[in-house]
Amino acid sequence: MSFTIIFVSVVVLNILWYRLKYILKNNGYEVSIWNHFSDISNALDLALTNTASRKIRKEAFILFSVLIIGSIVFVCTFFFGIVESPDEWRCKSYNEYLAHQTNGRVIDKFIDKENHSFKTLIIKNNNTEDAETEIPLWINDFYEKTEIGDTVIKQNNSAYVLIKNMHKSIVLADTNSPCKDK
Repeated sequence: MSFTIIFVSVVVLNILWYRLKYILKNNGYEVSIWNHFSDISNALDLALTNTASRKIRKEAFILFSVLIIGSIVFVCTFFFGIVESPDEWRCKSYNEYLAHQTNGRVIDKFIDKENHSFKTLIIKNNNTEDAETEIPLWINDFYEKTEIGDTVIKQNNSAYVLIKNMHKSIVLADTNSPCKDK
């Protein structure tokens, strides 16, 4: 939805802007294909001058007004429609965590300084090794309670993680969803 509004507004604003450039050029104003800012003051000047016909002044004023208001609407739509709020981002990340699953043996663990100092576990499942950074982000003490050789199991769509070996079985969870109920 937001992308469509932004795309349509970009197209419409450009059409209107080049219509304004056409009017300005036909009334003796210097226009540039790239420099739009001088067009704003020239359009206001043309709208307020008495040398142009009433029809031209009216059209210049309407285009000036629509372009200013349209530009404000475009900027607001862009910033409030496309850019995620921190709460939306956190909710999306939590849902990705819930959808995440892993099952395997921890063969290494470290703080990955090159990757924002994420707490990272290397988990081997069959012949594949995966770097696990998702669970340590959401579950406090997961990294600290997990040792090399432990088996880690997290099911899809579950907030619970099982850490087990011959001597222990620990169930950890992050059930504090940051998502607001709708």
